[in-house]
Amino acid sequence: MIKTGLLKTTLIGRFQVLPGNPQIILDVAHNPHSVTTMLSNMLKLPFAAQNVAVFGIAKDKDAVEVIKLCADKFDKWFIAKTNTTRSMDTNSIAKILIEQGINNSQIIECDSIAKAYQNASKIENARIICFGSFLVVEEAHKIIGQLRR
Repeated sequence: MIKTGLLKTTLIGRFQVLPGNPQIILDVAHNPHSVTTMLSNMLKLPFAAQNVAVFGIAKDKDAVEVIKLCADKFDKWFIAKTNTTRSMDTNSIAKILIEQGINNSQIIECDSIAKAYQNASKIENARIICFGSFLVVEEAHKIIGQLRR
């Protein structure tokens, strides 16, 4: 009985590919190791015209290394603070992205993860990857659920 329960248990946000179009991936990746795994999993997916990031991260995480690993893997970055005082502000995230070679025109600062997702979802033929913290995934999952009702 316990074994059956464990086999049926899922944890949202561990490279969770949501059904439907656009392709949406929720991943709580927030450190270099988990981002490396996320990127490896992305390579296994079918081609997408664009990969779009919905991203936020906590101030106490290694944001520079996380962004360095995946900066060139995304065509656009929709960045926002999460609903916590630990969240890194969008100006700091944008600065790191620019330092890693991302053009300012590829960075869209948003007021919330919900707005970031809504803006990202307007891009045609894009794969949307929401990552950077558990709170990013939580907020993205919530808005996606509301929009799909």
